[in-house]
Amino acid sequence: MKVCAAAALKNAKAVIIIGADCPVMTPTYLQQAAAAMNAGTDAVIGPSEDGGYVLLAIKRANKKLFTDISWGSHTVRNETLSRIRALNWQSHQLDTVWDVDRPEDWERWQRISPE
Repeated sequence: MKVCAAAALKNAKAVIIIGADCPVMTPTYLQQAAAAMNAGTDAVIGPSEDGGYVLLAIKRANKKLFTDISWGSHTVRNETLSRIRALNWQSHQLDTVWDVDRPEDWERWQRISPE
């Protein structure tokens, strides 16, 4: 993510990184992240129910956001938020959504997805 963010930020004022495993993410959700960034926020997190995040929007790529994170654990969001605070960045959190990481998440998606 750090490499992608850094590359994108060479040509843009901000980047929004999203997970491909969040079927309930809507265009409105992305617009909310963009609006927060346009309002001056340094970082936006879209929290997931499992303690991670489905979206991270940033204006600067800093390796501290991505290094030595307990990826895949229930502490990812809190670890990232702690690092954002340590960088003295203003942050905003979107509503919590869920993503598909486990078989029961896939079953949940199957119950609500259109055919």
